[in-house]
Amino acid sequence: MGDKRGNLAAALVCAMAAGLTGCSGGPGGTGGPDSGPGGGLSAGVGRADPAAPGEPGQEGDAPFAGGFGGTRLERSSAGKIMERSAEAMRRAESLRITGWVAGDDGDGRMTIDLALAGGGDCTGTMTIGEGTAEVLSADGRMYMKGDEGFWENQSDGGPGEDMAVEMLSDRWVRTDTGKSGAGPGGFCDLDGLLEDMESGGSGETGKREPVDLDGREVIPLVQEEDGEGTTTAYVANDDDRPYLLRMENEGSDEPGVMDFTGHGEEVVVEAPDPDEVLDLGEMREDSGRHESV
Repeated sequence: MGDKRGNLAAALVCAMAAGLTGCSGGPGGTGGPDSGPGGGLSAGVGRADPAAPGEPGQEGDAPFAGGFGGTRLERSSAGKIMERSAEAMRRAESLRITGWVAGDDGDGRMTIDLALAGGGDCTGTMTIGEGTAEVLSADGRMYMKGDEGFWENQSDGGPGEDMAVEMLSDRWVRTDTGKSGAGPGGFCDLDGLLEDMESGGSGETGKREPVDLDGREVIPLVQEEDGEGTTTAYVANDDDRPYLLRMENEGSDEPGVMDFTGHGEEVVVEAPDPDEVLDLGEMREDSGRHESV
């Protein structure tokens, strides 16, 4: 049984929240007077733009004249906006991510609803096609509880996988650590997500004039990249809480939308009862010992 969909899930959340390889476009486009290098959305959303004009002591901030007016945030470069957004989200210490991504391999749309806390803890659900799984990461350990449809979607159709699907269905399964960056647990690492937001990237990111998003004023940051479509990040136009609220992509192989809410809300994560958990690592070790005898 392969982990192709688990890896896609990790790439989905970490990459989307960090810049993504794809998701659906909103207002605005690329280019124009506010675009510039740095803050590359696809490879890590947000890097202070060394080429942007700034006031003394405020690298990357545009001068008061010529900005949009309003908040100090909207007078900043695209890279500086994402840097400040990551800082604000780090102070909040938690968030909720909901959204979807379209698969390019015929496995259908994947949706997620996850609440993330610091230290790699998270809890929520993910759906792939007709299958659904509960997802939980606590104390560096990753657990999943998928129904039959979920595990069938994970299957490569190899010998014995029907039996494996039956064994795993509707049971808590311990997988790899939630902070490994690979497999389904990679998307629970809030700290890593925010580090990616602050890291540099290739390409040019355009800042657009503020627009309304579900009743909140946001600043769209847009990047187009060959093969990756158009990625748009929407940051709350708020000097005190410039949270990332949505990430969209269109035009890539796996378009989708991710919403970021619940900033600073309490996230309670409790590991399942050990007696109810099937440990895949121990099963592999036992299998290896039997094969060596």
